Amino acid sequence: MRYYRYTLDDLKESSDRKLFSYISFFAGGGGSSAGYKLAGGDCKFVNEFQQVAVDTYLANWPDTPHICGDIKDVTGQQIMEMTGLKKYELDIMDGSPPCPPFSMSGTKQAGWGKEKIAYGKKQANIEDLTWQMIRIAGEMMPKVIIC
Repeated sequence: MRYYRYTLDDLKESSDRKLFSYISFFAGGGGSSAGYKLAGGDCKFVNEFQQVAVDTYLANWPDTPHICGDIKDVTGQQIMEMTGLKKYELDIMDGSPPCPPFSMSGTKQAGWGKEKIAYGKKQANIEDLTWQMIRIAGEMMPKVIIC
């Protein structure tokens, strides 16, 4: 098996095929987006609460509609207005919520429900962020959810 080193140009070329649409929560600098783009995905929207990650994402994909902020403040209606998507049209809703609350076989449960400082911002109930994706999925009704 031979390793192939993909370039940003490869991602742009593949993404231009627009074979399916996707949005990404907890998008970071765009790691999961790279895979979707290589598969021909058209990114319609990203959400990330860390400005440095949004800046990184936008350095590569400057025209991506986005909200830099807490997913708890994002609605499906906002996303549909920003993207032109209608309910049931989105192919994939992707997200990788923070895993620390669930890591180490549940030993992190002692910290559930407590306010924390994450990346310099106060965060409460980060163990509930998966449910925020589910809330938005209920508003948008994507064909597939990957979480």
